[in-house]
Amino acid sequence: MGRAPPLQAGGGAGAPRWRLRRRRGRGPGRACARQAKAATGCDEAGAQRDGAGVEFESNRSLAQHSTYGIGGPADMFATVRTVEELRRAYAQCMSRGARTLVLGRGSNVLFDDAGFRGCVIENRVDFCERLEGAASGDTADRVRYHVGAGVPFNTLGTKLSAKGLTGLEFACGIPGTLGGAIVMNAGANGQEVAAVVESVDVVMPDGGMRTLHADKGELPTGYRSTVFQRGGEYARCAVASATLRLARDTRARDTQLTYAAQRKASQPVTARSCGCIFRNPGGDAPSAGALIDQ
Repeated sequence: MGRAPPLQAGGGAGAPRWRLRRRRGRGPGRACARQAKAATGCDEAGAQRDGAGVEFESNRSLAQHSTYGIGGPADMFATVRTVEELRRAYAQCMSRGARTLVLGRGSNVLFDDAGFRGCVIENRVDFCERLEGAASGDTADRVRYHVGAGVPFNTLGTKLSAKGLTGLEFACGIPGTLGGAIVMNAGANGQEVAAVVESVDVVMPDGGMRTLHADKGELPTGYRSTVFQRGGEYARCAVASATLRLARDTRARDTQLTYAAQRKASQPVTARSCGCIFRNPGGDAPSAGALIDQ
């Protein structure tokens, strides 16, 4: 995505309206609480949202939104908790030509101390619903779930494994969100998220929604690579949710616990770290990670 001028509050006649809140020394806990209230229409007077837009904040420190604990301020920052809020916020940013980043839990992201010149949208679209009924596609050995892109990936893997569903046992040790995992096709221990993704719901730059289906060839993937990283129209969309299809396996919970124990024994899971870093061979050779996995 090309670099664009810093995002500004306001705008000319007919431009989307920005609800701007400036920080006055409040901690992140209070700010998040106010945003949660806004989603239910119970926000404080003077800060209530309306149909014109999502509430944005200027000069929000990104250090508190990164697992590294590093980063300067974003020109504009908003937290969204529903697909509709994500759709509205993303369309507003893109319509203004702003450099825009949709952020999950801030893992695998290193922000500049100078900050981010543009708009950061923190995706907290957090829901997980089992699809049931005649049209659900459930079978005796497979179950389908519709999951928000803001769901913590490690929590998702742990809970689904506990239900006796296989395919995401590896996720128990991976920070971030489902949305981030889908964008990069996260994987470990011989598993990858693409294997259980049936479809992905995305927000296009104009705010329209589109569903991409794996069985129609609309979600091509490679080793830690997806259509969302390869340029073209889908490199400019935001992942909102996905439908996952997982197989039943009574061994799933034990497998997940084994993976979790291995990670805890070999990595500083309670401390800040950069994870595993390799130097790639370059050229047309596979990445270092792919070669190691082989």
